[in-house]
Amino acid sequence: RHEMARSSFSEIEEGTSFRRLIEEEGKASRYPSSVKRLVFCSGKLYYELFKTRAEKKIEKDVAIARIEQISPFPFDLVSKEVAKYPKADIMYVQEEPKNQGA
Repeated sequence: RHEMARSSFSEIEEGTSFRRLIEEEGKASRYPSSVKRLVFCSGKLYYELFKTRAEKKIEKDVAIARIEQISPFPFDLVSKEVAKYPKADIMYVQEEPKNQGA
């Protein structure tokens, strides 16, 4: 497991609930008008995207949101996240073996 793939006790205490979508929480969320790309992903791919974004020093330019529940799809939360970044191109990234994509 990736070292970042963990929850704090405050995230799993009584009164908390499952997060269907985990919003961008880094620099991009503080500068939404400068975000050029909003990337949606799910699973462990997030950690690779997070690392690459940091290495390229594009934390203000690229927001990454994690879709944690695929079905039923969280259209309401995806729409809210898209609305936060009006100038951003939107994309979904998935990990797949060669020649087995949709």
